[in-house]
Amino acid sequence: MQGLVERLPDIHEGAGKWIRALEEETMGKLLAVGDLKALLRLLGIAQMEDVLVLVALDSASLDQYRPAMWRTSRVNYPTKIDPKSLKGEGVGDTENPATYLHRQLKRWKLETGQSPEGNELMTTLFRTSIVEAMPPPVRSRLEDVVGLNSKTHREFCDHVIHTVEKHRKDEQKLKDQEKEVQRKLSQLQLGELTKKKKVQAMMKAEVPEPRPEAVVSSGGPPRLPMPQGREQPTVPQIVVTAMPQLYLCKKHVVDGANNL
Repeated sequence: MQGLVERLPDIHEGAGKWIRALEEETMGKLLAVGDLKALLRLLGIAQMEDVLVLVALDSASLDQYRPAMWRTSRVNYPTKIDPKSLKGEGVGDTENPATYLHRQLKRWKLETGQSPEGNELMTTLFRTSIVEAMPPPVRSRLEDVVGLNSKTHREFCDHVIHTVEKHRKDEQKLKDQEKEVQRKLSQLQLGELTKKKKVQAMMKAEVPEPRPEAVVSSGGPPRLPMPQGREQPTVPQIVVTAMPQLYLCKKHVVDGANNL
């Protein structure tokens, strides 16, 4: 029994939470009135124990006294509402908005012990917490709805669901547009690069290669250099020798003159 007491929340914070925790811990177990009396003595709860004193048999089942006991406990220990615990949780990026609202409604009931639609004040607090937990674009659209807090619970939920879904569609459309712009930009850059390479290739093909310079050799016409790897053919040269000189003796000259 002592271990059970340590697992239960402080009943002074609200009997609603304490009762829910007790029922979860004892699920599938048959409790007697005496079991509850022993538990209350450990907790030092005199008000509830006084009610059970009227029950003569501790071995009697607790089931027949349970409704009256829980009503008494809730009256004596009302739930203390912590504003921080009632602050709405943000909706998940892919979470179904209807599931989100159901989860928040259940959490609110656990924290307060009552339905948020029970009175006007609780309704306003619950709906305000939901709207403030939304992404800024969704929150702005919901705040523009006239009389949102005065609508029925079903109408309020429909507005929230519709606004969240529209926001997600707008975001997805924007992402698709950004992807398309990026794709077209990549194609344009690729086309410009290809065009630049083609122009460079054409300019390179149009530049003439330098012609080889002629080699001038003494005593002959200029010769073009032969390609590497090939032997230069030998050009036959004509050698002109000097004409033989005639040496005439003096006698032959005189004789020739006399004959004239």
